[in-house]
Amino acid sequence: KISESFYMDMNSSEMYHMLDDHSRERSMASLSRNAIFSITYPNPEVFLVLRLEKILQKGDISEAAEPYYREMDRKTLDKAKNAAKQFCQQLGQYRMPLAWTAINVVDIITGNKASGQEPVGAERVERSQSLSSSTSSVGVDKRASAIEGSSSLLKKKDAPLSQQQVAQPSESVKEEGSMGNMLNNSFRPVTLTVQAFFKQESDKLADEDLYRHLAEMKNKGAILNRKLKSIPGTLKLDISPPYSQLPCCLTSNLWQVEPYTDMNRRPTREIEEFPSKPVYHPNTVYKNMLYIYPQSLDFRKCKGRNIGVKIQFMGGEDPDNDALQVIYGHSSGPKFVRETWTTVLYHDKSPEFYNEIKVELPAQLTTRHHILFTFYHISCMKPRPHEVEFQEPNLLGYTWIPLLEDGELHTGPYGLCVCSEQLPAAYSRQKADGALPNLKWIENRKPLFKVFTHAVSTVHPQDATLSKFMKRFLEHQFEVGSEQEERELISRIVELPTAASEPLVKFLHATLNGLFCLLVRPLFSEGNALVQETAFAALSHIAHHIQAQLDLPQDKHGHNTLLASYIQHVLVAPVGPPSQGSNKSRTTVTSDQGSKSTDYKSQRTTTHSLSIGGVHHAYLYQLGDRERGNFSENQQRKLLHEEIAMMWLFSENSKMQEESMSVAWFFFGAMIKTMAQHLHQAGMLSSFHTKVFAGSYFHDLEKLVNSIAIKIAEKHILNVSYARSLNKDLAFFLMDAYSLLDRGFVCHMIRNYIKTLALAPADYNLTEFKLDLFRVVCSHEHYIALNLPILLSVDPLSPTTGSCNLPFIQLMATLTAEFKQYHFLVGLVLSELAYVLAGRTPKLREQAIELIRDLLVSHDADPRYQSQQSRERIALLYLPLLSIVLDNLEDLYHGDGWDDWARSFERTTEVRRSVIVKEDKEIPSGNKSANPVSKATTNQQQMGPSSTRNLLLCFLWVLHNIDPVHLFHWWTTLPIIRLNALLSVLDLCSACFEYKGKSAEVKQSMMPASKGTAARNRLAGVILGKAGGSATERMLQRHETMAAAVSISPSLSSGGVATERWSKTVWATPTSGGSDNRLQSGNFDIEATFEGCLAAEATLIVLDTLEILIQAAEAVDTLRLILPRVLEVLIHLLTCSESVSMMEHIFATQRSIVVKFPDLLFEEETERCADLCIRMLKHCSSAHSRIRTLASASLYLLMRQNYVNESNFSRIKVQITVALSSIVAGDLKFDEYNLRRSLKTLVTYADTDLLPELEKTDFPDQVRELSAKLHRILLDTVKLKESHEDPAVLMDLMYRISKGYQNSPDLRLSWLQYLAGKHSEYQNYPEAAMCLVHAAALVAEYLYLLEGVSYMPVGCVAFKGISFNVLEESAVSDDAEMCLEEEGMCTDILFSEKGMIGLLEQAANFFWEARLYEAVYEIYKIVVPICCAQRQFKELNNIHTKQIKCIQDITLKGDKRGFGTYFRVGFYGNIFGESVDGQEFIYREQGLTRLAEFSLKLEKSYYDKYGSDHIVMVKDSNKVQVDTLDPNKGYIQITFVEPYFDEYELQLPQRTTQFDRSFNIRRFVYRTPFTVSGKAHGDISDQYMRKTILTAEEHFPYVKTRIKVREYKEVVLSPVEVAIEDMRDKINKLKEVLSNAQDTKLLQMQLQGGIATSVNQGAYAIAHAFLGEIPTSKQNHFHQQLRTCFREFVKLCGEALDINKVLINEEQLEYQREMERKYHDFQQLLAPLISSGQKAHPRKSRETTYLRKIATTRASRVFNTD
Repeated sequence: KISESFYMDMNSSEMYHMLDDHSRERSMASLSRNAIFSITYPNPEVFLVLRLEKILQKGDISEAAEPYYREMDRKTLDKAKNAAKQFCQQLGQYRMPLAWTAINVVDIITGNKASGQEPVGAERVERSQSLSSSTSSVGVDKRASAIEGSSSLLKKKDAPLSQQQVAQPSESVKEEGSMGNMLNNSFRPVTLTVQAFFKQESDKLADEDLYRHLAEMKNKGAILNRKLKSIPGTLKLDISPPYSQLPCCLTSNLWQVEPYTDMNRRPTREIEEFPSKPVYHPNTVYKNMLYIYPQSLDFRKCKGRNIGVKIQFMGGEDPDNDALQVIYGHSSGPKFVRETWTTVLYHDKSPEFYNEIKVELPAQLTTRHHILFTFYHISCMKPRPHEVEFQEPNLLGYTWIPLLEDGELHTGPYGLCVCSEQLPAAYSRQKADGALPNLKWIENRKPLFKVFTHAVSTVHPQDATLSKFMKRFLEHQFEVGSEQEERELISRIVELPTAASEPLVKFLHATLNGLFCLLVRPLFSEGNALVQETAFAALSHIAHHIQAQLDLPQDKHGHNTLLASYIQHVLVAPVGPPSQGSNKSRTTVTSDQGSKSTDYKSQRTTTHSLSIGGVHHAYLYQLGDRERGNFSENQQRKLLHEEIAMMWLFSENSKMQEESMSVAWFFFGAMIKTMAQHLHQAGMLSSFHTKVFAGSYFHDLEKLVNSIAIKIAEKHILNVSYARSLNKDLAFFLMDAYSLLDRGFVCHMIRNYIKTLALAPADYNLTEFKLDLFRVVCSHEHYIALNLPILLSVDPLSPTTGSCNLPFIQLMATLTAEFKQYHFLVGLVLSELAYVLAGRTPKLREQAIELIRDLLVSHDADPRYQSQQSRERIALLYLPLLSIVLDNLEDLYHGDGWDDWARSFERTTEVRRSVIVKEDKEIPSGNKSANPVSKATTNQQQMGPSSTRNLLLCFLWVLHNIDPVHLFHWWTTLPIIRLNALLSVLDLCSACFEYKGKSAEVKQSMMPASKGTAARNRLAGVILGKAGGSATERMLQRHETMAAAVSISPSLSSGGVATERWSKTVWATPTSGGSDNRLQSGNFDIEATFEGCLAAEATLIVLDTLEILIQAAEAVDTLRLILPRVLEVLIHLLTCSESVSMMEHIFATQRSIVVKFPDLLFEEETERCADLCIRMLKHCSSAHSRIRTLASASLYLLMRQNYVNESNFSRIKVQITVALSSIVAGDLKFDEYNLRRSLKTLVTYADTDLLPELEKTDFPDQVRELSAKLHRILLDTVKLKESHEDPAVLMDLMYRISKGYQNSPDLRLSWLQYLAGKHSEYQNYPEAAMCLVHAAALVAEYLYLLEGVSYMPVGCVAFKGISFNVLEESAVSDDAEMCLEEEGMCTDILFSEKGMIGLLEQAANFFWEARLYEAVYEIYKIVVPICCAQRQFKELNNIHTKQIKCIQDITLKGDKRGFGTYFRVGFYGNIFGESVDGQEFIYREQGLTRLAEFSLKLEKSYYDKYGSDHIVMVKDSNKVQVDTLDPNKGYIQITFVEPYFDEYELQLPQRTTQFDRSFNIRRFVYRTPFTVSGKAHGDISDQYMRKTILTAEEHFPYVKTRIKVREYKEVVLSPVEVAIEDMRDKINKLKEVLSNAQDTKLLQMQLQGGIATSVNQGAYAIAHAFLGEIPTSKQNHFHQQLRTCFREFVKLCGEALDINKVLINEEQLEYQREMERKYHDFQQLLAPLISSGQKAHPRKSRETTYLRKIATTRASRVFNTD
């Protein structure tokens, strides 16, 4: 039974009037038909049992139920009605059972009734779609199940400790929890109609019988329907979840719940729950109810039969006068009655009962209170005419239950004896066990009556331990008793932790209040504080038990919600009695054993003087002296916060120490709240707090914090979670202490904490603990005031006074000791940030950066600091943050989508403008010591993208809010290297916050959100000036609420303080918001707009900072060295995606720099000028007209400025031309039309310019000439766009464009770089390397003409060892002098020694990727002399290391590197154009590309371009007959070709290796077999071969992947010549196998195919075909060659057999012998054929030989005509 019974009367008014003779006043509570049930632990077997009772009548239950299901005629029906009226008049106050039914609540709610199962009791379920539909009718029983362990709706309203949910142990009730979730998700209003009831059986009224029926109903409902008699009837029930704002509600003890709107309306009653398992919830609402359950009675030896039991709650022993009206009435009656009756069974002497009697217990019970049971025989006989209708029942006996036993409420089962005589006086103080003498007991004192009692009380603990403690505490409280009484009190306190958990939690508030009162209780004697020690130990144990051992709900800080709510809402500092003298305020505390004592006085010094952060505070600690404002010395009382600190500090029990430390937050919270109450009572909440608290209390606090810090340092490795929790608790205490204690003293405690942790071994956890503490402490509402001393007033432009000799701005910009002295907390935070960033631990870095970020968020959102002056002063506090960021520039994140601009200016040997540099393509070094920091290590040291972004946000915030005057004066004192670092950070900021567009926002939202996304968004909003909902804003709102509550409420103890004040909500970031919500909402437009605004704000901050730097450079000449870097940052801004308004500001700054410092572009390196021109030209092609106008104007002003300064603008001409070429080559998607419009705008500007310096000059003509040249370059764009899908054709076109710039070295060099970049994209690494080699040769050619240094290469000839093709770069030397004399030509940074070396190094990287290690070695042979001449020994070491690595890889990998595959491709048809039709090309493909693979790729490419109907692939390699082709189609013929060398070439040392035969090659061959008959293949003696030798125009590898065939020739081989070539191939393969003798499988394969005589095309078949006949004079030479081949082949086979014999194991010996036998047979067969004296084959006839001789002669005459 998990709830009390709910009684309701469903009869009509007409029926009820039949009981007028017995009816009394009917209260509205008794008329209720709506009830709220609570289910703490949902279970699939929860049943709602309905019992029907009727007026007692003559006859048993069967006879009484018969009229309800039996059909009756009119006469019988009238008779039954008359009988019913008679029984109502005679027996109207008695009830008898009639019927019952049960409903499975879970099945009804979830709709999980199994299909095919017969409904129990003919139930019908109708599901309502809305709650209103189920509550519209009147007279409906509403049962609502509150799932998930929550209380009912009414209990929520009554509980002032709001939102405290009942605990559900997570492990023990998993089944209930899952069931609760299911119910909560599927619980909808249900209308249930019960159409039949089960007749109650008189012998099955016990609970055990009901349980058996319910089990049968659950499993076998149909059987139960057939087993029990059903009574037809209809009852409708509406079951729904409870809804809020029920108008008229009553609690289980019939208290009205506000709002109670209508007194005449049927109320809704909350039904008391009896949870099936313990519920850990403190008592917060008064309840004092007793439930009585009569179970059975055995009167079989008694005369009575219709037995009724009258129950009364007695306050004395007079049944008539002492019966209290505290029994809850049933339906349709008074609220409370003096007596109640059980149900009556007709003619049953041993009845069973199911009644529940509910009693409201008095608040204070005495020994006179008891329950009286009176037993009667109820006469059911119809009274005779002369008798009255109502007859008094016949008395049978009495029994009773005393409520108090040993002064405590006793409940449980009872077996009571029944007395048949009048009870004597004072009987209620004895038990009804038959022990009373002189009384007549029925059946000789046998327990005939069984009853069970159960109490639901918030007054009586029902636990012996708790009851004894409460009783003893209430007797003494603050009064000191005798020594015996003190010992007894101590023993009760010691036993307190042994109390059961459930009653302990229920009476938690009262227990804790009592223990806290004992702490401030006077001492029994001087030096004896055992009561206080024991009470503190009990507090520690109870709090630890509830926190750690009970699986109860916890808040976000890990604090038990029961304990936290007690501190927040319940705790009131107890006021102890006045002390007799001040000397007793601190005395000696004796331990439990009494063997040791601790003298507090001896542990304190008398005076302490502290100096915190430059603000000096003197604390005079005088023992026993309390300076508490208005309290006089003789009225001093013990204060709870002082006693807690003292007992906690001097507790010597190790177990008690561990338990108290584990719940440190509980004691800290109690101390904070009682201190606040003490200040409020003293009226000093807003005054200086040093005079309120005693000096001894400060001393105790200091030592307590030190001891906790030591404990943290000890446990930070062995028990990290314990140390972290303790550290967090201490942090919150210190933060709250700032509001209550002297702030200098709190700073002193923080300093001691840091010193204590510093003494421990350095560890990750300790640093994390410090960061956590700083985060909490710095969230104090007066954090800014603590860091800005009021007395500090310094002129920013003058040095400070005192000990500081540095200028003020320098003092504020660095983390000096003086800075930390003046700004204590911010100094700690920034120092820890600098330390963590230097430590290179990613997680700590992230935490430290997030701490700074959150602080800045809170400052900016604080409404107190919205003025510009306040923001400047706050930003000045964080000025050292700029230096910290500069110190950690190298560790900032630079990759994955962010431009490499931030690092590019530091490159030396690498080329900045190169588009194909890849850092992961570097050649691995063979010597690991040469690169001590690997790439993996570097990545670990580098910050992550999120941390870098957060840190840069903070960096920008400081720059945004600080006074520019401060920055100007500070930066004028910084060295150049420091300012360059600042510019690098600004450059990184522009890359980090670049706007990526809405699509990027959508993509990012689909990724998992990072930890700090929400906080980063808040800081971004801060920079934009729209932050909201920050921690400080919520904190200020809390304190405003608290201040208002304090001003209104006369006492803090009254609960008027805002609840948020004590909940420590600052610790955890809100769970709402962030990218997850953004993903759910899908509102990407808002997010994209936000990111765009943030990017614009970051750009403006960067531009403002650049303006300050430019002003500093103008003011200080030595700072002009930073201007090039300033321009680079500006160029980077031009590269980023910016809005139109931002572009206006960027171009304005750019034009200002050009006008102020023209030397940056026109007299120094041209690299920056080239970059600027590229960015301007790209913006000239923009789709926005405003951007095009700005870019065109800036570009024109650039040309005009150059012309004004130098009377020409040749430099700008060259750079613009190169820039446009780079755009055309690198970005084929730019808008050519808009760019042409911008070029026309330039001409218009030149024609309409009225500048006096341009009058009568050729400047407009030069502009038009430049525009025409740029238009011609744009023509190449169309061609490139047409062929961008075919890489080979695209490379050809780019190559032709680059050849067109032979007379323009800058353009030629640029196009070679672009070509290399394209090859790199397609992974054509040899071609990419060759492009760079050509570029380096071009640079070397001009360097030789310019300087002619001895150690430099002598032009491009020096590169001939790498490639024969580089000689084509020498063609430009004819026009070299003219190019060198022209202004702006060959001024690029690549036309230098470093540029050339950079190109070669990149070429070496690409050769390495292609595994052409020999070429890498050749490249470094050119670089080494240059490094030797320049004494670059470090570079030499790296180069030689790489050369060694090359040699090692050549030796290791040898010829198994896959140097490339070549194909001949012929194009036929007008569809390809005149330049390609009829042409043949040699294609180079990577690795071991197969013919089918290459053919499929080429086929797909041209099918996509021209359509499959217009392209035909020629499958054979025969010569294409052009005349027979369809002119409307294109034909492609693909043939596999191999490199071809003459015999003498193969003997040269330059062609000995496979690399030599694959590098610098231009001749190729493919073979076509044929026979005289026209077939491709025939017999060996008839097989001819046509060799086609192709010669390409250039050598492979080249700057493109296909080269046109320049010439070709055909050679026809006779059958004997084919045989000779075949044998030579076999010999070469066998030699190759013998050179690598470890490969036994390949060796055996060659042997098997060579010496086997049964192979058709084998060696013996060739010898038998050609050497068995007499050769002619012409063939004699070929026969001799063939014999020589066979002799060599036989010799190599013998060597192979010998080697195989050595390599094989025992299992292959038989195979070896078989191979030797075959070899012997092979030798014998070949011996007569290869002998020089052999004339003719003995087995061949002369006729056969003569015919073959004629055929061979004729064939040679026909096919050897060439």
